[in-house]
Order: sequence, then C-alpha cells, then structure tokens
Amino acid sequence: MSKDESNQLHDLVMLKTVEKVGFANRQAVLTLFLLTLAYVCVALDRAIIAVVLEPIKHEFTLTDTQMGLLPLAFSVLFAVVGVPLGLLADRLSRRNIIIASLFVFSVATTLCGAALSFVHLLLARIGVGAGEAGTGPAAMSIIADLFPDRQRATALSVYYLAAPLGFVLTFALGGHLVGQYGWRFTFFAAGVPGVLLAVVLLLLMREPARPPTTPENSAPGGLAAFSKPIKQMARKSTLRHLTIGITLNAMASAAIMLWCAAFLLRSHGIPVAQAGLLVGVFYGAVSMIGVLAGGVVSDRLSRLGEVWRTRVLALAALFSAPALLGLLLSQSTLAMIVSFIVWAVISSIWYGPAFALTQSLVPVRQRATTASLLYLLTNLIGAGIGPQLVGIFSDALVPSLGVQSLRYAMATMAIIHLWAMWHFLRAGRTVQRELAEVDGAQATL
Repeated sequence: MSKDESNQLHDLVMLKTVEKVGFANRQAVLTLFLLTLAYVCVALDRAIIAVVLEPIKHEFTLTDTQMGLLPLAFSVLFAVVGVPLGLLADRLSRRNIIIASLFVFSVATTLCGAALSFVHLLLARIGVGAGEAGTGPAAMSIIADLFPDRQRATALSVYYLAAPLGFVLTFALGGHLVGQYGWRFTFFAAGVPGVLLAVVLLLLMREPARPPTTPENSAPGGLAAFSKPIKQMARKSTLRHLTIGITLNAMASAAIMLWCAAFLLRSHGIPVAQAGLLVGVFYGAVSMIGVLAGGVVSDRLSRLGEVWRTRVLALAALFSAPALLGLLLSQSTLAMIVSFIVWAVISSIWYGPAFALTQSLVPVRQRATTASLLYLLTNLIGAGIGPQLVGIFSDALVPSLGVQSLRYAMATMAIIHLWAMWHFLRAGRTVQRELAEVDGAQATL
C-alpha cells in the first residue's frame, strides 16, 4: 500500500469514528464550540450596523435609501468573495481559511469606527463583508463532516445559536455603547473580540479528517468547480426549492432586523438604547429557543420520514407571517412585544434543519462550495436586497404615511414568509428519494 493510500485509509477510519459518536466525541464538540464562537463574532460585526443606523444617518445627513446601501454593499462583497473561498475550502485547510477570515473582518469592523464620511464607512463595510465570506462555508463543511445525518440538524442549530447570541450582544450591549460612548467606539468594541478569538482558534482548533478522494465525492476542477454545484441546485428539486425558501426567509429576517430598532424609535417612540435592549432580548435571547428547537425537533421527526424535515420548515414559515404582522401593526407596545416574542421563536426554526438538509443532499467534497453558493444567494438577494427594498418602500410611503411609512414597508415581508412556505412544501415532494440517492452513492466509498 502506498503512502497516499495509507493516509486516505487513515482519514476514512477517523471520519467513520467521528460519525459513530457525534456529540460524544470531545474534539468534535470542541470544534463546534469554537466555530460557534467565531460565528458570534460574525453575527456581531454584521449586525452592529443596525444599532448605529440613526446616529450615522444624522451625522452624515443620509436618506433611508442611502442607509440601505450599507447592508447591500456588505452582502455583495460577502457573496462575491464567498464562492471562491468556498471552492478553496473544499480543497485546502478549512481551519486556516476560517482563522484568516476572522482576523480580516474583525480589523475591518474597527476601521468602520474611524470613517470620516459615508463613502469611508461604505468601503469599510465592504471589507467586513469580504472578510466574513470565508467563515460560513468552511464551518458548515467541517460540522457536516463531524456529525452524522441523525445529529446534523441539531449540530448546525447549535452553531446557528450564535446568530441570536450575536444579536443579544449587538442590541443590548451595542445599544448601550451607542448611547454612552457613540457609534464610533461601538465599532471598535465589536471588532476587538474577533482578533483575540483568531489567536485562540490558531492554538486549539484542528482540521478534521475528510473522506478519501474518489470520483463520486471529489471536488471538481476547472469550470466544473462552479458549474457542477449550480447544476445540482437546478437539477435536484429538493435542493432547488430549499435554496429558494432559505433565500426568502433570509430576506425577511434581514430586513426586519436591520430596520427594527429604527421602527421602534419612529413608531413607538422608544429611544435607541432601549430599542436595542428590546431587540436584543426579544429577538436575540428568545429566538435561541427557536433555533435550537428547530434542529432537535427536525432530527426527531425525521425518524417518521425525511419529509418531516421540510414540513417543519413550511409550518414555521406559515406561522411567521401573522406573527410578523402582529409585531408591526400593533398599536400597543405590549401587544407589539408579545408578537415580537412569537415571531422571534417561529422565524428562527429554519436555520439548522434547512442548512443541514442542503449538506446532506450533496457529496462530501462539495459541501463548502454548495454552502458558499447558498450564502451568495441569501446575502446578495436576501440580506442585501431585502433591507434595501424596505428602505425604498419606506421613502416612497413617506408622503402619505409620514413617520409610519417604515412600519408598513416592513409589513411586506410577511408575503415573503408565505412564499418561502410554498417552496419548502415543494421540497418535501422529492426529499426522500434524493436523500436516498446521495446515501447510495456514499455507500460505495
């Protein structure tokens, strides 16, 4: 047996050992914990712009449409850079890509606080987007390798707990920092933890073993590196509808969360610091319940049939729509808060189950590339266009609705939730068959 064959056999044995134990493997759990902390930094640096929107708008005398360009510019660079970094993650060390990306976007976040004009701030946010692009696809690929199908949704739900936790830090602590020290210091405070964490990952995190390369699971080269995952999304009905549903859900969530603090200020008269605390508690903390429950419930119900993975997603999208309308259209602050809690839980269920299912539908050596394409769509179309559309609708409604224009502009996102529900239902029609096809191909390894 050659040295290469021996190394491939070793990697295969190590991989199957991890698959047997999942959460019982200490190194797998440590890796998941470190990746979750890294994603907390991603969520914090991405969302911090939401609590500083109003102070920046007044300092630079900007319109809502201009403010919407900040998440759009971030998302464009995040999406464009993410695909080549996803391709690299299927070929090179995912650990090193994550560490380098973490350092870059954290430094760029601190530079946002030094911006002297709107253009400077826009360029710095572009840097944050480009830096963050390397974290998600590589992390998702690592987690999918470390945890088997029966635990994958739960593991990714743990990872995505970082998103609401990042919102807790953003809106609770970030809102306080804006009120006490200003928006510039807030950017500095958000960027430093990521720089320190990059050092911790360098010391403690290992690159997990991957399956040996075969024609069935190898990462394609040349133009096929781009075209093959795209063709899979187009050819596989389940993956295609999942992708559209995920993108639509991301659009609704990004739009609501970016404008939420501004909505609370304009429609309910809640100051920025208090609005940040409300959003942090009732979206960040409460939505952790939905994120974790989504993965656990999906893994449990899948024992009754794989179609339940998509049914969980469809039901969550369905009930998110009326909850969102209750949040935005309630005149009483108490009713608004209750609706906020319900929407925060239900609208967060999809993260772990949806992304876990996409990872199960593709070959193991194409997982990071597929994840990067999903991030391209969710950030370019979802997180980019969603907030921008709300800003445009809000400006257009000002002549007739005045300060309440933002409330009704945000309400259009309820339609997006229902649209996502339809695609999740369609994904359920073929999920059993297409998962069986992938399992059959893997069984030949």
